[in-house]
Amino acid sequence: MKKAKFKFGGWLMKAIFLASLLIFSHGQVYANASIVNSTKKIATDNINKVKSSATELVEELKAIKEDFSKASENASDIWKDGGDAASESLSKLNETFEKIKKMDVDGLKKMDLESLKKTVDELKSSVQGESDAAKSIRTHLGNLESKTAKLVNDAKNCINLAYTMPVGIRSDHMKFELSVDTLSYTRDLEKGSVALDAHAYWTLPFTACDEPITLGFKGENIILMGSGESKIMLDPPAEFVDTVDYIPYPLSKDRIYLDLKRTSYVEIDCNGFKEMYLQGRVRFKSDVIYSADANITGDSVMLANFEIYINDLNDFLFEAGFDNGQEFKIKATQDVKYKAEQLVIDFSTKRNAENFQFPKGYKAPFAPEDAAYWTGFAIKTLAVDLTQQFPELPVDKAAAYNMLIDETGVSGWFETTLDTEKQKSSNNSTIDAKFTEISLGLSGGKVSGGGLAGELTVKPLKDKKGQPLVLGIDGKMYSSASGHLCVDLKTEVKKDMQYDIPLVETTTLTLGQGTSFQYQHVEVTDEVKKETNYKNIFTLVMNGGLDVNNPLVTIEGLRFEGLKISSGSPHFSAGKFSLNGVDVPALHGLPFSIKSLSGKSRDNKAILSADVNLTLIGKETTDDQKQGASVDAKFNLIANVGQNDWSISGLEVEKINVNIDYSSFHLNGTIASFKNNEIYGDGFMGDVRLSMNIPKIDAGLTAYFGKTSYNDPNKKTYKYWYVSGYSSMPPGIVLFPPAVYLKSVSLALYSKSKPTFDINQFRVTEVKPDPSTKFGFRAGIGFYGAQDNLIDANAEMGMEFSSSGGVSNMFLNGRVGILGKGEGGNFSESFMVGTVACKYDFENSIFDLDVNAKTGDKIKNIIKEGASLQLHTEPEKWYCHIGTASSPVKLTFMEKINGSTYLMFGHDVPTTLPPLDPKISAMFNVTQSTATSTDHSDMFKTGTGFAFGVALSFDVHLNSFIYADLEFLGGIDVLVVRGDFCPEASSKYRAKGQVYVYLDAAAGIKFRKKKFEIVEFSAAADLMGEVPKPVFVEGNIAFKYRILGGLVRGHAHAKYTHGSPCDPGRKDNGVIYDGSEFNDLIEEEKATDSQGRAIDVNSED
Repeated sequence: MKKAKFKFGGWLMKAIFLASLLIFSHGQVYANASIVNSTKKIATDNINKVKSSATELVEELKAIKEDFSKASENASDIWKDGGDAASESLSKLNETFEKIKKMDVDGLKKMDLESLKKTVDELKSSVQGESDAAKSIRTHLGNLESKTAKLVNDAKNCINLAYTMPVGIRSDHMKFELSVDTLSYTRDLEKGSVALDAHAYWTLPFTACDEPITLGFKGENIILMGSGESKIMLDPPAEFVDTVDYIPYPLSKDRIYLDLKRTSYVEIDCNGFKEMYLQGRVRFKSDVIYSADANITGDSVMLANFEIYINDLNDFLFEAGFDNGQEFKIKATQDVKYKAEQLVIDFSTKRNAENFQFPKGYKAPFAPEDAAYWTGFAIKTLAVDLTQQFPELPVDKAAAYNMLIDETGVSGWFETTLDTEKQKSSNNSTIDAKFTEISLGLSGGKVSGGGLAGELTVKPLKDKKGQPLVLGIDGKMYSSASGHLCVDLKTEVKKDMQYDIPLVETTTLTLGQGTSFQYQHVEVTDEVKKETNYKNIFTLVMNGGLDVNNPLVTIEGLRFEGLKISSGSPHFSAGKFSLNGVDVPALHGLPFSIKSLSGKSRDNKAILSADVNLTLIGKETTDDQKQGASVDAKFNLIANVGQNDWSISGLEVEKINVNIDYSSFHLNGTIASFKNNEIYGDGFMGDVRLSMNIPKIDAGLTAYFGKTSYNDPNKKTYKYWYVSGYSSMPPGIVLFPPAVYLKSVSLALYSKSKPTFDINQFRVTEVKPDPSTKFGFRAGIGFYGAQDNLIDANAEMGMEFSSSGGVSNMFLNGRVGILGKGEGGNFSESFMVGTVACKYDFENSIFDLDVNAKTGDKIKNIIKEGASLQLHTEPEKWYCHIGTASSPVKLTFMEKINGSTYLMFGHDVPTTLPPLDPKISAMFNVTQSTATSTDHSDMFKTGTGFAFGVALSFDVHLNSFIYADLEFLGGIDVLVVRGDFCPEASSKYRAKGQVYVYLDAAAGIKFRKKKFEIVEFSAAADLMGEVPKPVFVEGNIAFKYRILGGLVRGHAHAKYTHGSPCDPGRKDNGVIYDGSEFNDLIEEEKATDSQGRAIDVNSED
């Protein structure tokens, strides 16, 4: 057979090329449109082939030069024309090949390619002899000859393609393009053929991506005329290696993928596009749909496989099957399972699947008559399983129609009628529900509609005929934030009725306006099995009235709001009760009243709580002396919530208070029980108070007894108790002759308890169980000197013992009032009050002393405030504080002059100076973090040393026809503290100090309650420094003035710094400085407008 390949320049190839264009004449012929871009890669590949051939030739020349070098002494024996000529030819070839490695198509056009072949041929013919060196050079030159011929051929193809290619055919209607890269004609004695290398591209009609997704196909030596393959195979993107089975093409923004196998192809013939074959799968990411099988995990496990032959690219519609009919879920309804055997893939713009229609609630982007333009994935019929969400409802085989998956997400609608006879009973004694209809709508991946319909039965509420309360319900489906299907149920009271409630058999309930029903769907997690199920809770919330009529109690007209009965815990809540207007009932003829009603649940018990009052003895007339006896009680009526009924289990007394009030004495006693209390566990407490007029005595007794696990590290239950008593003494009992008298005595004993003592009230304010205290006692006395308004004092001491039997704590507390009575523990009438609290912790060797003194209200116009001393020692640290930098000792004289001071030494000394007063820092016009707030967080960084400060301020006001105001503030702070400050510090100790002063004065005229300002002047200065090295000094001075109400105003500010701070970036004084050494004085002067009037050039308003 004899074959010949012609260039495009020949007449025969031109004819064949024109004929091929006519074959595709139904498309658009073009050479410089988008197809050029699609074939740039081919041109690039061709030029790369040329460069690759040139690189191989350079390597071959290296081998020849090595042989040449080895035989340099016998060069004349090897080369006919001598070694120099051969070496020069080899060098020129190497130089040419190196240039070709860097050339583009235009450079190749300018080269004489045939001369390369001639030069190599001449070199090969000039080799002579049969030496080993000659044979090796001859072999390499043979390789060089064949590779040079290949390079020349590749270069010519590249040049020809650049002149004539690419030429393509595009069908905009089908979004299909065919790029002809090379065209050849083969002639033999028997038959001829037309072949081409081509690329094909098809833009997918259904994508929701930012850029169109195009499938690429590539074929070489495709036979158009003659025998041979005419298929252009799938050409994957470059990033997918040959080992990848599926090539992914995104259809919807990283949510839905079309995965194609490499066997997919496009077939062409003389009539153009013939057929497309696609084999692959549709893959859904988990944010669209995911497997309902918990054992199947992964981001893309829902797959629909397909294999299809396409003859019309505009009518692309076929079915794909999910693997083994796999059940799936969507995030919007995580509790619902769906199952579909077939998935319809609709890329057609001519038609939809058989019986296709948009689901209810779907928002289509076009009119119904244009539904054929919809593209996406359709499931015509599928099974819906709601047994996980509603285990009592027979909806495991409900059918849904026309579920769609497109760029908006999953959409669909289903509804079914439920058989109430097949529904599982809730087996609950409170509330039961039967549903007759259920529906669910999805739109764009979210629940868009649907609901439940049925009726609700409230078993505990029965009418006079024994029939329970029945309510109609209508529920709306919605999806929670976590993706669980929820129902919002509404109720309808069919008619007004009266019902008996189970708590008291003679109690009648009347339902009123506003009665409603609530439904909740909650998760129930089994911690052992690590399983999560769902539980339906039905809650009835009622408004109405309550009537009680029995031999003991009669109540009429009681109203309530929010009375709640629920199938879940809490089962019962009383809401709000209105007792106004209720006739006062009688209990065996005695006045009886209900103070409050409430409801609650505890485990499987419903509890109705009532606070009641029973008057035993009352005033007969308005002239009677004050007398009476009454009982206040709180009791709980408890009902057991069983499987099918409620039953009264008993009456629990929570609290009883007895109050007896006569002219000569008053007695008040309380006893209260607690059960399952978070702190006190199970037990009771009692409290009795007695006061007598003759003799003058006040006495009391308090007791706690119980068992609990509160504060026990192992949550073990332990018993605890606390008993305390006190009594005041009649006047005249001498404690220490001649003039110290006994006022009161007290004693407390306790075990496994911890009393909280308030030093200011000087009494125990709270008792809590504590297993660390095995036993403890507190004993106290009250006394006064000469007369009880000269000196009045209380003292208490006590000890606590640990569980090991040793002493754990010893404490001493005292309080004294001077020149004033401390009746009832109130020392506010005293001129001066002082407290002392001293405690030693034996187990941790900690000693604390806290002394406080403050003035009383009687002399507050002369002097007020007070002083404090804290002393603390422990093995690792100690300190003594007379006031602190953040809370100094303060005294105010005549309500005008304020002084403050502090002295701290030992540990816990602040390492930074206190912040300046905001008035001073505002004068400097600087940024500060603490001047206007109470956040002094920098001061909590502490060290060891001492700190001292003193400040004085006063303000004076003259308020008459001529008014004047004067305010002064000044002070000094010094601290010396040990610590790690900065690497360049010369000592572990560092001293810091500051002095500051502020003055504000104003004067003017006051007329008819209005002030006319004449002059106002403010000034401030501060100086701060720290030593030793590095030494740092920083100072500010500023003033401002206003004259005649601001007609003339100005301010000035100067700042000086020397050295560098030890801690750059610190916030001493609350001021962040700019670090400059000196700022020039800035002063503002008077300015006038065009009419000579003064204007404000620097408004501070």
